[in-house]
Amino acid sequence: MTLASGQALDFDLGAHEADDNMAALASGQRLAIAGVLGYFVGAAFQTRGFFVFALLLLASFVCLCIGAVRITRALGYSLPARVLVVLGLLAPLLNLITLLLVSNRATSALRVNGWQVGLLGASGGRGFWFKAVCVGLVLLAVGAALDYKWKGVRFEAASSVSGLAADFNRSVGAPRMVSPGVRIEGADAHGGDFRVRMRLLEFTGNALRPEQRIQMREVAAQAICKLPAAIRSAFDKHKARLMYQIENSRGDSIAQILVTLDSCQ
Repeated sequence: MTLASGQALDFDLGAHEADDNMAALASGQRLAIAGVLGYFVGAAFQTRGFFVFALLLLASFVCLCIGAVRITRALGYSLPARVLVVLGLLAPLLNLITLLLVSNRATSALRVNGWQVGLLGASGGRGFWFKAVCVGLVLLAVGAALDYKWKGVRFEAASSVSGLAADFNRSVGAPRMVSPGVRIEGADAHGGDFRVRMRLLEFTGNALRPEQRIQMREVAAQAICKLPAAIRSAFDKHKARLMYQIENSRGDSIAQILVTLDSCQ
């Protein structure tokens, strides 16, 4: 009788251990998914501020590391295999492949044990995702506050023409008066060129005279030369064509002027 009780106790302990193992597996899978999602959100903010990007990237790496450890431990991976999985989850692009492979094994194990698994991992994770969203919003708010306090700190120069346009808009605080009657409206990427929109506030005609074009080119060159050195060096790096679109007071396009950085040297 005593032996039978001991056997029953051993069985109960084994079942409890299996449940804990599956719970750890589900938790690790959610953390890994949250880490990858956090990485992509952080990448979207890369050109908008250093601290937002850095905080989201750090949180992403923490989630990925903890999630990878929990998943590989629950699946019984050897130590070298665990290290490879962690490294794979930390590498850009490779983390998606690694996550798919590991998550697929985790999903199979969870379903075998009666768990329902969706796109965001095992069921029952509403509380986790609510906390994850709250933490993400807090990190965004803190990062934005730090970026506002230290506006000059940037992760790197813009990596695209559209990024240069965004940097330009922030640096000039568009709209901005660059001379009497001339206002910079902003910038965008147009046909592979970096295009700045310049408005002549009191001009109602549809064409500029030659002397007016020369004057506008000088105004455009002055505005370009006043940009931060990092942005001007990014122009050179990307070989961006600096095309100014001149608009009259009604907003009609009346001329386009190509400006280079040679005048700043």
